[in-house]
Amino acid sequence: MKRNKGLTLIELIIAIVIFASITLASVAYFGGSRKQAVKAKNMNFALQLAENQLESFKSMEYDRVRGSSPATYRKYGTTFHRYYAASELNTFDEVYKVIQVSVTWRADGADERVIRLFTIISPKDN
Repeated sequence: MKRNKGLTLIELIIAIVIFASITLASVAYFGGSRKQAVKAKNMNFALQLAENQLESFKSMEYDRVRGSSPATYRKYGTTFHRYYAASELNTFDEVYKVIQVSVTWRADGADERVIRLFTIISPKDN
């Protein structure tokens, strides 16, 4: 008996199903990777905002470090809110300033994310 050299309908359907499965898995994987990349960008930007604020406090005179001032930034289609607060920490021999910088954001309808950084400034640092 002579065998046809072409594909049968069953072989063709099986090949299409395998190819479609691999394609769908790849699309799902790369879609998840994109979301993770956006999350990482947002986290890095929020961290940069907080670090920049802390650095500006380090360059200020000790007596000028005070108060709270909110600021809003928009990047990567996300709105970031930066807050900071300065409080005093009294010890036996000195008064230190405790600085807290918080950055909050919400992306793609997800839960609100927060980064908080702290530092302590002493009068001798300046």
